[in-house]
Amino acid sequence: MVLAIICSSTACTTWNNLHRESSPIPYDVEVGDKVKLATYDGQQHEFKVIDVTEDSIQGKGLEIPWEEVKWLERRGLDKKGIGVTTATIVAALVAMAVGLSQ
Repeated sequence: MVLAIICSSTACTTWNNLHRESSPIPYDVEVGDKVKLATYDGQQHEFKVIDVTEDSIQGKGLEIPWEEVKWLERRGLDKKGIGVTTATIVAALVAMAVGLSQ
């Protein structure tokens, strides 16, 4: 049962591709978000956001100007994954209850 819960827990989050906006901060990211991005020079970075300004996004030991960001993804909740995880946990608990009652 523990293995089923651990395996299904990763189904709750997914990478969401964010589209560039015309606002002062071109992507909808906040401090604490986990992001993955690529820059125009081909580098890719994955980090937890520690600061967002009109000029750049920052992670620990990393500051990337917005004009260098080619694409950006943010880790977020996956509603379908949450449903699968919930169903798996409920099924496991029912199976345990049935097994204990016999």
